[in-house]
Amino acid sequence: MGTPDAAIYGSCADETVDSFSRGNYRLAATKYLQSFQASPDRWEVNRWQIFHGFTSILTEEYFTASLENDINPLKDIVEDNKELKLFRIEAAFATGLLLWMRGNREEAADYYRHAIQLAEKIPKQEKKHKLVATVESPTGNHRLGFQSMGELIPGIVKVCTGNLQRMQAGISSNLPPPEHGLRSDGTPFPSTQRFTGVPVGHVSDDGSILSQAEVDKLIQVGGERCDCCGKSREELGRLFLDRCSGCSKAYYCNRDCQMKQWKAGHKKWCRKPGVFKPGDYVRLHGLQSQPQFNGTVVQVVHEDPNAKGLFAVKIQGGTKSVSISSEKMEQLRPLK
Repeated sequence: MGTPDAAIYGSCADETVDSFSRGNYRLAATKYLQSFQASPDRWEVNRWQIFHGFTSILTEEYFTASLENDINPLKDIVEDNKELKLFRIEAAFATGLLLWMRGNREEAADYYRHAIQLAEKIPKQEKKHKLVATVESPTGNHRLGFQSMGELIPGIVKVCTGNLQRMQAGISSNLPPPEHGLRSDGTPFPSTQRFTGVPVGHVSDDGSILSQAEVDKLIQVGGERCDCCGKSREELGRLFLDRCSGCSKAYYCNRDCQMKQWKAGHKKWCRKPGVFKPGDYVRLHGLQSQPQFNGTVVQVVHEDPNAKGLFAVKIQGGTKSVSISSEKMEQLRPLK
């Protein structure tokens, strides 16, 4: 938190309205955060409307969120044990979504889980406390009204749970696609990042190319079960499993399972973040000119010898390759 200052709290909140109406979304987000950080009272009734304004601008993708200016302050709020649970849960949700947009699905999943875990025990005083929030009228219109923290928290948890389920689901999943609707200003969400489909080319069980089960493992975010013995977090009574220090994408319940999996094949597929080798499977993201290919799983053919950071990739079963920047390639889970 910043230094409490009632004058800054009020003036920055007022400036956000003008900045947003003029289309200066970056400044509006900055003023929202400054107002929140200057709040002289954690229980102040307008504080939720201010903080939710900040997270909404970021998660609705009016601009690309900054790690230093946006995501790191959210992480600080998540870890602030003196902060009210509603704000920590909202911060964890927003952090998870923003990390997912950046292609960091494993850390995103951690923050979704953390939000869900924070919601398990809410002090009674917090549950009952009412704040100014946007509420829906009987006619379907939205207006400002009062809602208790106990009423607001379940909606955030529901979204976190749904996002986490989709990240765990394979291509054969019957989960419904997320409903994006419209942003706060009535415009549609940009299509460059928000994808639900996972085109992969051909799948087969004859061993020549990836099977559907293998593709499912690649795209699942992991962390729910030990990759060696298969025991779930619930069975083990743990919130988080141990993670491979090399790739950060393989999960284990103990050192023995980690060593067994290393010998069974993880050694071949373990990659440090940002490292790609021929034969690796990656997912495309952040494509601006052809957003319809975002989410496509492709195979790395080779690195371009004439251009650092560019790789030739092809869809599974295909014959033609295209050149893609490593910044647009998301590392997937190891097959072993």
